[in-house]
Amino acid sequence: MKIIVHDLSKDDWQGLELRLREGDIVVSQDNNCDISDYIDNCGQLVFISRCVYGSFSPFIKGVLDKCKASYESKMELRLGQTHYGIKHEFKNAFVMICCFYGGNITALEEQSARVLALSNGVSLRAGAVRIFFYDTMEKIKQLNDNFLQ
Repeated sequence: MKIIVHDLSKDDWQGLELRLREGDIVVSQDNNCDISDYIDNCGQLVFISRCVYGSFSPFIKGVLDKCKASYESKMELRLGQTHYGIKHEFKNAFVMICCFYGGNITALEEQSARVLALSNGVSLRAGAVRIFFYDTMEKIKQLNDNFLQ
């Protein structure tokens, strides 16, 4: 199962023509939900976000903030970084894929987005984190062939 969280308009989303399977979950601004209940069973957690000053868009950030309900109040050291503890271990190691888009992403914004995405992946205990940057909607269509199987 894949969970795809995106901040795209309806037209841009439909234009991507992503191949989805039964059971895949798509979260957008129209059907915003808490994904922390579904992460246990997903194989891929995909974020498609406009890169806003080296960060996720406000909508995507809000979805990630809702996941903090599964965090404990105590801190723990993981991979040399301090992160909130997680109340339960996820059943499987999912792959977190972060796709940032925008026409004028600077090198500094890209670096900040990479650090933020990796940190969120460690916090959510993702098995792997893949980060991609796209300057056009047309290039995001590569997700079908290369990453979303």
